[in-house]
Amino acid sequence: MNDPAQPNKQATPILLGIDYGERRIGVACTDALGILAQPLEMVAATDTDSALRRVAELAEQKGAARIVVGLARHMRSGDEGETAEAARAFGEKLRASSGLEVVYWDERLTSRLAEQTLDTKLGRSSKKRRKAEKAGRVDVMAASLLLQSYLDAQRHASDSVWAANEENEEDEAGDNDEENV
Repeated sequence: MNDPAQPNKQATPILLGIDYGERRIGVACTDALGILAQPLEMVAATDTDSALRRVAELAEQKGAARIVVGLARHMRSGDEGETAEAARAFGEKLRASSGLEVVYWDERLTSRLAEQTLDTKLGRSSKKRRKAEKAGRVDVMAASLLLQSYLDAQRHASDSVWAANEENEEDEAGDNDEENV
């Protein structure tokens, strides 16, 4: 029987998603099945050491096996800018402090999509929207979107490998049938 106080020990690893920013860090995690990303928490980034400790603590609490750090890339060229360099530096420190695998993922448009979602839900110029922005809801939603993008890509890649393996097995079975004739 699973003890809810214990970290996840099932076959599907829990992942954390990180939307790194100079002021705020959005954190998301996967559900127990590893299918959906869900917003978790906004961590203040004003003190890097405190932010690292908090994210590592969240990873331990959730039983995370891997951390996905979003990299801001230039829209047209795909090149990494200063923000991506800072996110990589944070990711490397996080890897060292947590001992977990850290991977990097293209986060282009996740913050914009998170803002648009909040605009739709709360209204573009509403006080609720500005309050949500200050509370870091955009950052947490962006972390959730980038983690979901990572999950979907991993699932698509494994589906493609599975389909290719199944096709190869069918081909081999057909070859064996021809040999037995």
